[in-house]
Amino acid sequence: MSQLTYPPVQQALEMLKGLSADDETQRKAFVRERALRDEVSQLASARMEGKQEGKQEGKQEGLQLAITKMIQSGMSEAQARAILGL
Repeated sequence: MSQLTYPPVQQALEMLKGLSADDETQRKAFVRERALRDEVSQLASARMEGKQEGKQEGKQEGLQLAITKMIQSGMSEAQARAILGL
């Protein structure tokens, strides 16, 4: 706390008080914060969408592989699809 009497620290605190009292500076800070939150939200949404697409593609590839293996083992395609519920 003894550093609060140090003139450069006092000057910085006074400058900070002045900035935080300025309506335009507060508005800009709010807009910037909102933009950063929106960006984080959009990235999270894009990740979730990508995961869903990846799961769907993986499921389709897995089903196709299962059908292929079932056919190779002598089963008809119709039987394989029926077993897999397709």
